[in-house]
Amino acid sequence: MKTARCELTVIVLTRDEACHLFRLINSFEKVSCRIVIVDSGSTDGTPELARSLGAEVISHPFENHAAQFNWALDHIPIDSPWTMRMDADEYLTPELADELSQILPTALTRIGGFEIRRRIFFWGRWIRHGGYYPTKLL
Repeated sequence: MKTARCELTVIVLTRDEACHLFRLINSFEKVSCRIVIVDSGSTDGTPELARSLGAEVISHPFENHAAQFNWALDHIPIDSPWTMRMDADEYLTPELADELSQILPTALTRIGGFEIRRRIFFWGRWIRHGGYYPTKLL
């Protein structure tokens, strides 16, 4: 989470996502990062839980996902070299967290981004076939 040298700012858009936050935020435990929750009127304790887990919380009325994320980019002071957008129900696998913790501190800022191979799980099982893996994210 937040350390003296933050390598990554993670932006998460939420509304009533308390049931997912613990898994998401704890998946970044090994990564030197700052997690910012942009909440749009949760009534389930999402902002309070996020703060208790070490995330920053900013409130903003929801228009649509693109507008909300762009608002976050325009209004959150980001001083880390890297920014990542996550959905509240997403999380890092331990392998990806280890890889990010090793790569980010030495990554050259002239690199435009990283490719992440998303794994989709359904009912606790990884969908490996049918065109669902790898889903490549930049």
